[in-house]
Amino acid sequence: MRDELAIQIRGDLAELAQVNAKVTDLLQRHGTGAEVVYRAQLALEEVLSNVIRHGYEDNPAEHAITIHVQLLPDGVRLEFVDDGRAFDPLSVAEVDLDLPLEDRRVGGLGVHLLRTMTKGLNYERKAGCNHLRVDL
Repeated sequence: MRDELAIQIRGDLAELAQVNAKVTDLLQRHGTGAEVVYRAQLALEEVLSNVIRHGYEDNPAEHAITIHVQLLPDGVRLEFVDDGRAFDPLSVAEVDLDLPLEDRRVGGLGVHLLRTMTKGLNYERKAGCNHLRVDL
């Protein structure tokens, strides 16, 4: 049984359901615990929807996004590659959850979730593409 998966999608939100289904199937076939499956689904949704909604100045559907899923001895690794505008999620300021809602800046909660629900994040910009690794 293969312990990795590579998927390429168009920058279209309608593609998220098929990605979620394929990744969930892979993880469940390998006996991955429900908590890690949930974290993987959350990471997929957050990263892909942000790339599609905010990563391109033209039609996102004209672009390809690659997702590589790898089962490791101690967890799961998701890698995302897109040719959208450069965006390093590690550079986003922490969200101050103690502030009242009306005083908080807009955005950043997805990055906050990724930071708190994963083992680690790594970002690089190479050859005009964003490379984001999410370890669960």
